[in-house]
Amino acid sequence: MEKNPAGAVSLSLEVHSALSRAVAGAVGDAVAGAV
Repeated sequence: MEKNPAGAVSLSLEVHSALSRAVAGAVGDAVAGAV
């Protein structure tokens, strides 16, 4: 298994942005439900 720092960083950023969208969506739903 060869190391690919750029690929690892790219994957990490993709995962991070996906989590950010999921969290933002959950917060948005909670706020919409509370209003």
